[in-house]
Amino acid sequence: MGTIKYKGTLKSFKDKKILCKPILWSNTNKLLQTNSNVVGIKTGITPKAGGCLATQFMIDDEDYGFILVLGCSSTEARFKDTQTIMNYIN
Repeated sequence: MGTIKYKGTLKSFKDKKILCKPILWSNTNKLLQTNSNVVGIKTGITPKAGGCLATQFMIDDEDYGFILVLGCSSTEARFKDTQTIMNYIN
């Protein structure tokens, strides 16, 4: 699967007028594209925390799990580590 891309409109206000600008953005959470149980949440990277990923996923029809990985050595590692934890839980 490729990166999921979205189109939208950014609305802003200037001098009492509404300005509309078309925008395009991509989802960087690769697990949303490869695992149908992943609901999503947030990706990120900071100098101190390294690669981070907060993930919500479905365990079954009624239960959800949450995983937070911090300090990953690379962008890819945060997805791999999260998938490893999900596999262990399921």
